[in-house]
Parts: sequence; C-alpha cells; structure tokens
Amino acid sequence: MTKATAQTLPQGEVEVFFENLQHSKLKVEDVRALITAHKWLVNHRDPNTLATPIVYAARRGDLDIVKLLHENGADLYATDRGDQGALFYAAHEGMPDVAEYLVSCGVDPSAPNKMGISPAAAARANDFPSFGDAMERWGREYKQHVREQELAKERAAREAYDANLRDVTKTMRGGLDKSVPAPKTARFGSQKP
Repeated sequence: MTKATAQTLPQGEVEVFFENLQHSKLKVEDVRALITAHKWLVNHRDPNTLATPIVYAARRGDLDIVKLLHENGADLYATDRGDQGALFYAAHEGMPDVAEYLVSCGVDPSAPNKMGISPAAAARANDFPSFGDAMERWGREYKQHVREQELAKERAAREAYDANLRDVTKTMRGGLDKSVPAPKTARFGSQKP
C-alpha cells in the first residue's frame, strides 16, 4: 500500500474492511461507498490471506457484491495464498449463482488450480455433485466457445488475406478485368536485338 492510500484509509480500517467482507457483514451500499472513495480497494489483497475482495464475496455467495466489484475493475482471476480464486470458492461453497456469473464473464470453469483441482472437483468434494456436473458442462461449453472464437478469427484472417492477395494480384496485373486485354510479355530470349 502506498503512503497516499495508507493516509486515506488507515491499515486498521483495511483489516476491518476485509474482516467484514469475509463474514458478510457489509452491504452492497457499504462496499460501493468504500470503493468509490478508495478505488484501490477493488484489487487490494488482504494482508493475512492475500485474497482480494472478490474472492471473499464469491466465497460467501454475495452475487451483488461480486457484480459491483467486477463492474469496478476487480480481477476475476485473483487468487489467495492457497491459489484459490473466486470461481473455485463459489464452486467449493456451493454458490451456483456466483459461479454462473463468473463463467459468463469469461472465467474458465475447467481450469485447475496449481494443485490440479478444478472448480468442478471442488464442488464434488464438498457434497455438491450436481453442481460439479454443471461446472463440468460449463467447462466443456466454455472450451467449445473458445474454439469457435479461435476458428472465427482464423477464418476472418484467412478471408482478409485472400481479399488482400486478390487486390495485390489485380494491382500487379494493372487492374485487369475482362474488358482490358492482358499485357503481352516477351519470353526471355525471344526478342531480337
């Protein structure tokens, strides 16, 4: 934390903010007021756990706060000291609304953490098997969507390349079309001196 931010919100208040957020003691209006006055709080890490506000909000199932933080620039991929992110905690704690929102924002539901545990596996491990199945389905759909986007980009690039190649070829031929005769070119050695 810089001196400027430390002066505007003392360290003790930062800890109180995280403590209250972690235990769902803050309302959306409270969080909105704090991040409006202190924009840096959106992605600030709890000094004890290294979690960001969105990780705590997702873990507690506070969808409105998750949305508010995201709208104000929260890093959806931020993780805590244990490499658990917002989607992992939403799955682990059985918070399908939060998980679905995070997936709709582009967080990959099939991506494992550093220990190799996916959000779907976390949901199953905590007695949410149908939610784990949904997470796996979302993961497949997410991967399919990403593949389709990549193919569309490749197709668009190929079409742009082909169009550019046609334009260059046309320009090199002198803008030929059927109404203009092709230029006569002499073959090497066929011209007389």
